[in-house]
Amino acid sequence: MIIYGTKGVERTLSRGNFSCPSCTKKRSYRIIEVKKYFTLYFIPIIPLNRLGSYVECLYCKGTFKKTVLRKSKALERKAQKDSSPAVNTMDAEQAEYIEAIKNVMLLIMMADGVIDDGELEQIAAVYKQFTNQYLTKEHIKLSGEQMAKEQKTLKDYLKDVYPKLNLQGKIKVLQAAMEIASADGEFQLQEQQMIYNLVNILQIPVENANRIVQQYFDIDVTSIVFMCPNCQHPTNLKHSFKPVGKKKKCKKCQHVYPLSHKTAKTVTLLNPSSQLVTQLCTSCNNQFYIKLGLPAAQQTCVYCAKNVDNLSLYFDYEKHKTPESMVGKKIVINNATYTLDNYVEKNKQYFMFTLRNDVSNLILSTAGICEFPVDSEECKQCLQQTIQGGEALRTAGIHYLYAAFHQTQGALIKIQPCRYSVKNAAYFEELVAEASTCFNNKDYQQALKIYNSILSQNRHHTHALINKARCLMFLQQLDAAKHFATNAIDIEPNQPSYHVLLAYIFAYSGNFAMAMQLLDPWIAKAEHDIDTSLAYLTISAEFDTAYFYQQQVGYITNLYKSYAEFQALQDSLQKSLERSHRYTQYVVEAYKIQSSTPKNWQAAADLCLQAKNITVNNYIAQMNHYVCLYHLGQFDKISGYLDSLLYVLRKNNFNSACILCALSYANQKNWEKAKVIIFLLIDLADSWGLPLKHPVDLPSIPCAIDVYGKQDIEQKTGKDVMELLLNISKFTQVNAEEQQQLKNLIVLYHQREKIMFEQSSS
Repeated sequence: MIIYGTKGVERTLSRGNFSCPSCTKKRSYRIIEVKKYFTLYFIPIIPLNRLGSYVECLYCKGTFKKTVLRKSKALERKAQKDSSPAVNTMDAEQAEYIEAIKNVMLLIMMADGVIDDGELEQIAAVYKQFTNQYLTKEHIKLSGEQMAKEQKTLKDYLKDVYPKLNLQGKIKVLQAAMEIASADGEFQLQEQQMIYNLVNILQIPVENANRIVQQYFDIDVTSIVFMCPNCQHPTNLKHSFKPVGKKKKCKKCQHVYPLSHKTAKTVTLLNPSSQLVTQLCTSCNNQFYIKLGLPAAQQTCVYCAKNVDNLSLYFDYEKHKTPESMVGKKIVINNATYTLDNYVEKNKQYFMFTLRNDVSNLILSTAGICEFPVDSEECKQCLQQTIQGGEALRTAGIHYLYAAFHQTQGALIKIQPCRYSVKNAAYFEELVAEASTCFNNKDYQQALKIYNSILSQNRHHTHALINKARCLMFLQQLDAAKHFATNAIDIEPNQPSYHVLLAYIFAYSGNFAMAMQLLDPWIAKAEHDIDTSLAYLTISAEFDTAYFYQQQVGYITNLYKSYAEFQALQDSLQKSLERSHRYTQYVVEAYKIQSSTPKNWQAAADLCLQAKNITVNNYIAQMNHYVCLYHLGQFDKISGYLDSLLYVLRKNNFNSACILCALSYANQKNWEKAKVIIFLLIDLADSWGLPLKHPVDLPSIPCAIDVYGKQDIEQKTGKDVMELLLNISKFTQVNAEEQQQLKNLIVLYHQREKIMFEQSSS
């Protein structure tokens, strides 16, 4: 079978700077030409004709006619002639997608043949939202009447516009259309067909189109389904066949029926068939649908929002009962045979309650889900729900089995086992190991092929998803890398390494703000214990690298003037990320030395110092360096840390650093400064609500008693030392024995002081 057709292909002709009408500032632009190509197997082969060209602002992504460049130059010449600074007084030229948005919204509005005031207000509001311009009701109504007289199709209005729109402009047009289509809360068949035609004409990738459409309705833009009114057997048809008005012969009961909006049902993510159960709400008496895939606790009436108490009460047994011909017949599920032999007194029919536990085991497999013959997107939804809680998927599976038995009427039902079940786990492990070897050898193309093979059989394999994103990042395919990394995060949102990779990808593409936004929550969650500190070190190192690099390059868009500068930026960022990995390696090695026995504090201090020299914006290396200096007795160097500490006031490390400085001053017999720091720590801890902890590997309270108490108990400053340590122990995690030792020393000191006072008085 030969697949051929035509496709518009974009090509950049030139670049430069101009006064952008949307930004009202000097911006960079590029001129894009769109040509129609003859395609064979979706590959552009032969150029046919030129569709048009447009100017795209690289900052706001707005698209304009080429005349905007002439106006921009004329404005600059006039400003130079007047010897005054150029003021952007040029009339803002209407972006190409604005006219398209208005025409598409009007066509959607007239799709159902009724125009009411609510739709007019909705169009005006959406037009203002997307274009920042106003339309009156009268203008909208007149434009709609004029379009009705012209009898033009959607393609007539868009054929001259779509070659001048980039993907962002096309998506805005689709969003505006969906806002109008969803205004009445229903997605009529005529509206569905128009949205499908809009996606085809604008050549929006199906993946992007589904992402927009499914923000409003759970429907795939590529297909609808018609239900036989006699037996309710579903028939999938493509929109491009334009089936409305034609007749269809049911393959199951041979009944001939017209294809109309009355027999059409949408294919939703959680409703793969027509067997959804309807029930009258006991509170408001409105009829509503039970949503498969949701547990009973989350089922609500769409009218009064009351919760459904018992999901089984809303299952229509009369419509979904098993035929008597099924009694005693065999049912095969995953090569296990069952017989319908349970009798339910209530309905005098045989039902499949014997399968309930077995279905649960099949669906809630740790390696995957049982693939029922339903829409593929539902499997993805079910898998995500399985991760959140098994009850949702179990409910969907049981209801689907009822529907499947009711439809089949046969003696044998076989449901295909999951292709990525536990039995196939070893096979996938071999593929993953092979792909990892290719990746480590920097053969990213081969690794990518293996990961694609895994995902073709199990597209929810998170390890394959995230590593495919990593391969695409190294191959400079950043948009695709973002997509697969985001999919992995959707399945396993609590994996910090996935967020780190996505932040890397955004950093590569120059979006440092988004990279920092992704890493901020994980930095806030980091703790100071050994297990989580390693993850914290890696994330904070990448965060500071991105932050540091943002300060160096400024606005990334100003550097995209040529490919050479862009390549230099990529190389420089790569070096910066390599420094980040070296930083992490040094600090982790220092942690290992600090945790080992015996501890080599000098070696750990040297490693931390090397880490400090790599990046100046990360304070973990500094903190560990000063801990090492404390153990080496270099208290004077630690005291100088206080100035930079007060300047930064970083909450994560402030408490530990204060205690470290206080003990350092106490070692130098500088009690006043030690007490000032402790008081500062207590005040800030109260205002911040911080649970104070010891810094990593600092001496415990008994060790501090040995250092201070026994040597200085008879000196005048001994009391200050004991009170200092007691204050520290109150606000840090020490045990009761250590507290009692400190109190006993202070009592001993007071008794000695009392005896000395009595002796001096006598």
